Parts: sequence; structure tokens; C-alpha cells
Amino acid sequence: MTPSTMTETLTQLQLDSLSALLSGPGGDDFIHWLKAVSMGDLDAAPGPETERAARALVLVESMVAPWRLTPLGWKVSDSMREYELWIERDRTLHRERRVGALARANFAGQRILEIGSGFGSNLLTLQTVASEAVGLEMEPVALQLAPLLARREGVPAPRIVQGVAERMPFDDASFDTVMAFGSLQYMSIPLALREAARVLRPGGRLLAVLSSWRQFVGCSRDRLRRARRPGPVIDALCAGVNMLFYQHANATGPVLKRRSVMNNFVYPTHSGMRRLLRRAGLRPAEGPFTMIDHETVYEANRA
Repeated sequence: MTPSTMTETLTQLQLDSLSALLSGPGGDDFIHWLKAVSMGDLDAAPGPETERAARALVLVESMVAPWRLTPLGWKVSDSMREYELWIERDRTLHRERRVGALARANFAGQRILEIGSGFGSNLLTLQTVASEAVGLEMEPVALQLAPLLARREGVPAPRIVQGVAERMPFDDASFDTVMAFGSLQYMSIPLALREAARVLRPGGRLLAVLSSWRQFVGCSRDRLRRARRPGPVIDALCAGVNMLFYQHANATGPVLKRRSVMNNFVYPTHSGMRRLLRRAGLRPAEGPFTMIDHETVYEANRA
């Protein structure tokens, strides 16, 4: 079966099989292997149960290493990768231990929205302290996997609404905090920020974590030098053109697009992001933004 003819959502039979696998002794190996393959280790060795499941669930195109994931396989692996990374950071919020603004105690009793929430790893953390923690996610497979991974943790499934950040299905002034962890760059940033400002209460806060243009170039430099195929180079060139249009032509979405949505990203400069926040009706934090490794933490309040 070719990628173009494969379903990109999970059938009930596939969900039942995944639920049994994730709740059994083979779940750890399945999660770890999918994470490894999705992060570029195409020769990662799966256990026998994982290999059988990957084929039966139509998550791989190839029968042997190097492994090639199907479109459905990429979607499932995205949630498995995020889940294992959440476990590795001891079930904390992304960057919580290094950025004071992200300490979960800050969100006690708040109404919180995470845009681009995926299956809800951050929501599983937030729902222990917030009065309401809601995710907004466009990918149906992530919504399908959310209750399975919550059940594996023995906690209530997070509330996730299917939709896009450019047209949020929420009332004005619905939330105290809007968060975006590594997702804003795949959206129309101006439109998503405008919607974030709309659903925030007066004085409410936006917290967005993503790379700046300089950080993206810095962390991509070595990968581009080693690239044996044109894909990473084309991605970087598209990102550069898109950034220029965002900052100098008031674009509201990527101008150059690749076939994969995950390649249609935009990383603004710090000054460009500050302008986008202001245009959306948000007041950026005073002073320089916090930078951690290859990411920047952008803070702003609804004016």
C-alpha cells in the first residue's frame, strides 16, 4: 500500500490494538523505537512485538531497516516521541525547570489553553494545578491517542478540542494563559497571535516557546553541512524566505511551502516577533526575551 492510499487516521481496530500494546509489557519498546526512528535513527532495532505491531498497524513502509514510516506512522510517532520526552523530563512542562515563568505553580487555579497541544503531555501536567486546562490540536490522530496515553499513566484524559489556532472555537476572554510549546512556527503566526489576544482575558498572558531565526540557523548549520540530500537545504531556504516576508511584507502565512506541513515553518527574529505581538494587541515583556539552548521563551500580556 502506498502512502497516498493509506488512511491517516486510526481505525477502531487499530486503536484497540494500540491500547492493548501500550498497556502491556511491550509498550515501552514500541514507544522508544518509534521515537528513535522519528528522530532519524532509521536502523533502530525493534523488539519482535514492536516490529509485528508496526507492520500490522501500517506504520512502516519498509519491511526491514532502514525503516521508513508511513504518513500514519509519522503521526503516531509524533505522539510517542512527545510522550517519551515528557517522561524523560519527569512529567514536567517543557522548559519548566529552567524558566521561572513556566513553573507550574504559576498556573494554579488558572484557565489555560495550549495551542498545538498534540496528545496533551503538557496538559497532563497542568491539569494537576489549573482550574481548567484545554488543548487545541488540528491533528485527529493526536486526539485519538490522548486517552490511550492518559490511561497508560492512570490519569484522566486531557480535554483537547480539534481546531486551528487561526480560528479558535472559544469565546472572547476565556483564558488566563495561552501557551504554545514548539507549535507556533507551523501556524500563521500573526493570525494565531491575534486569536490568542482575543481569547485571553484583559491582562492575561501568552507564553510561546520556539526558536528565533538566529537560533534556527545556528542549530541547523552542522546538519546542513552534513546533508546528503537536498531536503534540509530546501527547508532552510524556504524558512528564510518565509521569515523575510513575515517581517518585511506583513505576510500572514508561509509564502514558500513544502508538501509536508511539518516543513512549512517560520522562525521570526526577536525584533520581528516583538512587532507581531504588538500588532496582535499583546504587550511584550520588557527587556530581552529568555533564551534556552536553541529556543526562545516569548512572554506577553493582553493589552
